[in-house]
Amino acid sequence: MKSTKPPVIMVHGAFCGGWTFDTFRGPFEQAGHLVLCPDLRGHSDDSAQNATVGISMSDYARDIAELCHRSSEPPILIGHSMGGLVAQLAARRARIRALVLMAPSPPWGVVSSSIEEASTAFGLHLLGPFWMQAVTPDRSLMRNFSLDRLEPGDRDAILNRLCREAGAPLGDPELVA
Repeated sequence: MKSTKPPVIMVHGAFCGGWTFDTFRGPFEQAGHLVLCPDLRGHSDDSAQNATVGISMSDYARDIAELCHRSSEPPILIGHSMGGLVAQLAARRARIRALVLMAPSPPWGVVSSSIEEASTAFGLHLLGPFWMQAVTPDRSLMRNFSLDRLEPGDRDAILNRLCREAGAPLGDPELVA
């Protein structure tokens, strides 16, 4: 029996993969939605360490827009963090039923709203030409601020699955505010 509910596409944030929605997707599936949680380019568990080098935010958005086009009907597009920005850009390219943004990343040039965001941006600049490399996740920052409400074992399991992120999206001209 075919579902009458629109498909749901969940777009993960930086340094992660579709696995971040393993628990979150459950209620949507129980309600009868087909749920897709793709890995952005270079983010699958078997991707090479530098698989994200040279990938732009536009590349991510094109891939998600293509997934929307292949859906049986316009999907509900959900994006978290960097995935929120990707989802916004994809929504400009594809028909969607709804767009849900959870703590979306702002485009380049928007001033940080917290000390943590400002320190992260400053840290990126200390890497030199970060836009030409894959950036390693700051595990200490994530442990203390992003994952601080999880049990230590759950936190470590997530930290062990993180991948390097493309630096190029930060200089993507499509993202200038």
